Amino acid sequence: LTMPAIAAHANPEKVLLIGGGDGGALYQLLKFNFSIIDHVDLDEKVIEVSKEHLENIHRGSLYNNRVNRHIQDGRQFLKQIKNGYYDIIIIDLPDPSKLSLAPLYSIEFYEEVRRVLKEDGLMVTQFTPPYYFIEGFTSAYKTIKTVFPETYPYVVPGSLQGSLGYIIAGK
Repeated sequence: LTMPAIAAHANPEKVLLIGGGDGGALYQLLKFNFSIIDHVDLDEKVIEVSKEHLENIHRGSLYNNRVNRHIQDGRQFLKQIKNGYYDIIIIDLPDPSKLSLAPLYSIEFYEEVRRVLKEDGLMVTQFTPPYYFIEGFTSAYKTIKTVFPETYPYVVPGSLQGSLGYIIAGK
């Protein structure tokens, strides 16, 4: 989830992670010397449970003082950020299997993501891979492609949870 965007950006300094309360993505981000790592998660309980039970995933990243944690809705957080602030935005949310999650997968949400990205900024998100749920993956791709002119899907086979699908995009 994190490495393709980091590798594709010439000089990332400011990174935002929306979701990812298990700390796995944070662990990867902390391998780099970013000037800002903001982490927004809606549910502090997920972070607390992860701290207690998922040490093998977060590997201490949930305790790291380089991370600026914000417990709030990701959409609301984005609305508070000035235009062109982040180099990379990583969106690590549950797949949109519940209606309550729909606003996080809307054109309006991705327009906010685009607004707060720098001109050379990138966003990446994960989804169930296309061969498990082609309609959902295709819908997500089309929504993101509406907002970002450069949008590319990819699949990483053989992860711990099985194969995972991703979408990376930029201005």
